[in-house]
Amino acid sequence: MDEVGIFRKLAKTKENLKDLSREEAYLFLKAILEREISKIKSSAFFTAMRIKGETVEELLGFYEALQEKMLIKDSNSVDCLDVATNYDGKVRSPYILPSAIFIAIANGIKITFHGEDCIPVKEGITLHRIFKEMGIKISKNMAFKYLEKCGVSYILQKDFIPDLYAILPLRRELGFRTFLNVLEKLLNPFNSKRIITSVFHKPYLERTAELLRFLGFERWAVVRGLEGGIEPYTDRETEILTPEGPLKVKCKIGKIPEVNLSPRAQAELNLKVLKGEEKGFFKDWAIYAGAILLFAYGKVKNFQEALEISRDTLETKRAYIYLQNCKQINK
Repeated sequence: MDEVGIFRKLAKTKENLKDLSREEAYLFLKAILEREISKIKSSAFFTAMRIKGETVEELLGFYEALQEKMLIKDSNSVDCLDVATNYDGKVRSPYILPSAIFIAIANGIKITFHGEDCIPVKEGITLHRIFKEMGIKISKNMAFKYLEKCGVSYILQKDFIPDLYAILPLRRELGFRTFLNVLEKLLNPFNSKRIITSVFHKPYLERTAELLRFLGFERWAVVRGLEGGIEPYTDRETEILTPEGPLKVKCKIGKIPEVNLSPRAQAELNLKVLKGEEKGFFKDWAIYAGAILLFAYGKVKNFQEALEISRDTLETKRAYIYLQNCKQINK
């Protein structure tokens, strides 16, 4: 690897920064993950890439370096929807995604996801923490068996790509979003055929869609949702890109009510939604979020059909029954 040559491309003023080739991107991140690059040079590299902005070719090279370090390398893809939500979690609003996930499971869709705690920049509450509070605790050794039995599973970053987890202290010290925030959620450790992911900034909507086209998923969707996540906004349109083109979801149900944002309180909120004890805002929000997952998987012909199925699944408590089944497996 021409380490000096790569740094020459990046050690310039913003206007003169040069793009890396796919191979250069792959080699340099691989060297960082293998501790062949000092922390100072690694920090300079992440900073320069942040200033320059990444091309799709660079992102593909970085992605290949990450994939090479994954401990799980099952070549057989599974017919699941990977819910590739932000690793840095949420800090301003509650999750309704757990309810949406059980709506999807009740309609025969297997769901996978992955994450980690305390990822910069938000270091917010993560989806797996809500699942744990709901009584669904999955060890790394049981992740694939749990998916087979229950239709949903998750795994933590430290358990499937420890080399990436090991540079987390450096990422926290840097304190800004890097290309790793974009790529880690797309790593797909369960090798799911379908994926739904999310972005916050509009320019990343098409860039992420282009990246997913290269990665070869059978079906994909990119959502520009609340807090950069998959859940739809509740007071404006939510943009979604799929292979068929753009979609705008109009979930205009009003401002999110103020609620306790602790993981336990959010788990209890989702349990009430699934039990049918929430009749207003959060029920409607869960129906829209569930419809997005149904639509992303390709279960329906259009979003209106997805809404109708999602509503029926929630109101008949089929989603809650599936949650109860999952909790029984945990015992």
